[in-house]
Amino acid sequence: RDARCPACGTRELTTLIDYDAFCGASENRAAGVRRVSPAVLAQRLTSGAQLIDVREPWEWALGHLPGARLMPLGQLERLLSTLDPACETIVYCHLGVRSLEAARQIVAAGFSNVAHLDGGIDRWSVELDSGVPRY
Repeated sequence: RDARCPACGTRELTTLIDYDAFCGASENRAAGVRRVSPAVLAQRLTSGAQLIDVREPWEWALGHLPGARLMPLGQLERLLSTLDPACETIVYCHLGVRSLEAARQIVAAGFSNVAHLDGGIDRWSVELDSGVPRY
């Protein structure tokens, strides 16, 4: 065995790594994107936040959150000018992947108060409102 080889060496830890940086979490924070849980989003719905659904129209037709506005991810760039940059913007999708991408685009456009629903509408349905269909 070669002790310098990462595959067959001793596997002795010699340094610690920053797991947030390694997994990209610090990149999300640095980009101004926050994650919110369904419970936190439910509280924020009464605070005047802009709630944006970046799913496709057929997904919207299955169910959506009260007060949300449909802005499919593929049309988001074109529709950004219709949003208020001074207002908190919260984005959601089915599972949270597209909403994270959308939130990054919104931050890149100059918005500073941006979050996305962690786990998407699916998590909302599981944790808060089973009346919202899961798909």
